[in-house]
Order: sequence, then C-alpha cells, then structure tokens
Amino acid sequence: AMGGFFSLAFADGAGLIQNWHYGSRAERFSKLGYELDFQGLRLDVLGTIREEIRDQVFVIISSLDNLMVVATLMLSLGFGFVVEGTFPPHRSEQLPNWTIASIGFSVDPLVVYAILCAMS
Repeated sequence: AMGGFFSLAFADGAGLIQNWHYGSRAERFSKLGYELDFQGLRLDVLGTIREEIRDQVFVIISSLDNLMVVATLMLSLGFGFVVEGTFPPHRSEQLPNWTIASIGFSVDPLVVYAILCAMS
C-alpha cells in the first residue's frame, strides 16, 4: 500500500511539474501575442495620424491654390485699372448704363467697378 502511495504521489508531482511547464509556455506565448497586438495597435495609430496629417496638408495646399488663383485675377484687374487708365470718371453721368435689352438687364458701370474694388 505504501508503494502505491509513493507512485501516486510521484505521478501527481510529475503531473504538477508538467502542468507548470506547459502553463508557463502558454503564458509566454500569451505575452508574446499581447506584445504583437499592442505593436499592431501602435502601427494603426501611427497610420491614422499619418493619414490625418496628409489630409490636412491636402486641404492647405488646395486652399493655397485657390488663393493664388484669386490673387492672380485681382492683380490682373488691378493692372488693368491702373495701366490702361480705366478709372471711373469723376461724375457718373459721363458713363451710360450697360444694358442687355433682350433680357431687360441694366447696370451702372460704377456699381461694377465698386464690386470689383470690394473683391480686391
């Protein structure tokens, strides 16, 4: 009976050691999997930040393109007024209204000049 007890104790001890060995191995693999998942999360966050910065740069560049087009148009209108001498006269009665009779449109040229000046 005593030999059976020692063999049972030995088998239980061997089982405990085997369970500890495989348990610690599974724990190492779990830690490694966690670290890989955490590294993947970091890479995803960096990718998201990169895309956000790229979107902001694209918005800034398109805004600068629009500003350059507007500045070019305003510069050409300003040179047209200064170089060609198309300043409005001192009295508005000197210029007739611009009319398009087919659609019944009539506008004072000074109003057009004022609008162009306000846009610059």
